Amino acid sequence: MSKDVFVRKDPFGKTTSKSQFEMTDFCSVLLMAKRIRDVDCDMSKLDLKKIPVIRDLRNMPEEAAEEFDSMFAKVTLVLEEVDRDTEEFFNKLAMGDIDFVGDIVNSPEFTQAMGNYLMRKNRLSKGYSMDEAYDEAMEQLPVLKDEMMRFVGGMLMNCFQSLGQEATERGIPLAHASRLLHPRVAQITHEGVMVEIALDVQEFKKLQGGVIEDASSLGGHDPSFG
Repeated sequence: MSKDVFVRKDPFGKTTSKSQFEMTDFCSVLLMAKRIRDVDCDMSKLDLKKIPVIRDLRNMPEEAAEEFDSMFAKVTLVLEEVDRDTEEFFNKLAMGDIDFVGDIVNSPEFTQAMGNYLMRKNRLSKGYSMDEAYDEAMEQLPVLKDEMMRFVGGMLMNCFQSLGQEATERGIPLAHASRLLHPRVAQITHEGVMVEIALDVQEFKKLQGGVIEDASSLGGHDPSFG
């Protein structure tokens, strides 16, 4: 394309019509999924126009970060399954009998969120009518779902591996991962998500008979863990 050309920017900051999605798209879907889950998927209780479409990560609602946190919390439950029977867990994972990423992305609230987000995005960025926005959203949905699966999958598997490794190295029992480990979003950029993990010191003390090394002076959580 010649440099001497005018390209109108759409409200989402893109100058291309290529079908690809970015962190702002993923965060918008997560926010909408949370709102939909809050009303038990009863769309009659939601005014979609009041759900923000995220265009700038700096001004992203806290709720979107909370949705990331809820997904990370599920990873601690998965670690407890690993602790119960490691060989059986990984066999089931390999066979597809365990699919904690698919359970999230294929959930009713995520399916609704992806479709509704695409419709809103098409109407805002392209000025489509409802019918036009719906038709294009249905074409885009498989692409968004695939990209969301890769995004969520990569993020949660990284969290899974990091939590498991650090817990093992520090002698933290995986059987109590959901009680002891509290991963949460520290930072979200267009390149990825940074996670910090707090150790519940009081719960760890109880499990260790009141004795804990390295974090004995902390009252509640050790924010430096992870």
